[in-house]
Amino acid sequence: SNPNVLHKEISTKTALVNKYLRKIQNECEITGKKLSSHVARHTFATISVKKEIPIKIIADLMGHSTVKTTEGYLHTESKTHDDYMTKLSNSI
Repeated sequence: SNPNVLHKEISTKTALVNKYLRKIQNECEITGKKLSSHVARHTFATISVKKEIPIKIIADLMGHSTVKTTEGYLHTESKTHDDYMTKLSNSI
């Protein structure tokens, strides 16, 4: 229950996950951005929103206390009002 111990345990586990992600990246010859748990979280959020999962659900799944935090993880193209109006009119 000691916050310092918990932080150290989380950091150790995160480092291990990142080590395995780098190994996978090297074995699969994936180039470009270095794979990490941080990149994975951004990718999860972005794919989820593109699959039209409500942002509140995504925030909950990511353990964020506010949607604002989750919005910082999203890398999506901005939809225009026209895009949404087209989507609405197609559903009527």
